[in-house]
Amino acid sequence: MWGQTIYDLLQEHGYSSIRLEDIRPLLTRGFPWHTPEISHEEFFGGIQWWDYMTLHFSKIIHQLGINETLSSKIAGQIKINMNSLETKKTRDFCRFKGV
Repeated sequence: MWGQTIYDLLQEHGYSSIRLEDIRPLLTRGFPWHTPEISHEEFFGGIQWWDYMTLHFSKIIHQLGINETLSSKIAGQIKINMNSLETKKTRDFCRFKGV
């Protein structure tokens, strides 16, 4: 999901030459589940989960050759897109269940 979201946002910003396959290897480190031996408090270094993740995604996007300013902007949109996706999933589930 992370890779697809980054890919979609890059496409929206005109970066059609970056492939999903270029993004996936960059998602194999830097997440709390990659180092379960480290407490979340230590891992996040005192900042909130989404704040940490936004910084992490910004670094990933920058590694793809996007300038820092735009990397930060795109990374900030990931939370918004993920929240929209969750809302859509919930709505679709409720519609499926007849709620």
